[in-house]
Amino acid sequence: LIDHVIEFNYGRAEDRFGRIGHEMGIDMRGMDSSTRRRALIDEVRRLKHAAGVISTLSERRVHKADLGDLARKALADPCVVTNPRRPGAGDLETIYAEAL
Repeated sequence: LIDHVIEFNYGRAEDRFGRIGHEMGIDMRGMDSSTRRRALIDEVRRLKHAAGVISTLSERRVHKADLGDLARKALADPCVVTNPRRPGAGDLETIYAEAL
């Protein structure tokens, strides 16, 4: 889900994601915000693929009917408190749907 979560959070933590991109070896000089975001997400997806993390949630037998329950569980996770952007259940369902 990391690439979808970055997409969701990017606008609220551009500096943080810029540092992450830099540490990943992405030369972001001269790029506008949208291009930096795309470069970071593309690199994360490349790394996921290289690590063999290539299946979608639907390939893992997650169905659209599961998304509400997954979103509720994610909202109860203590990590959501440190998220740069406060998600609602609908936001989380959208993130999960994009990963199907």
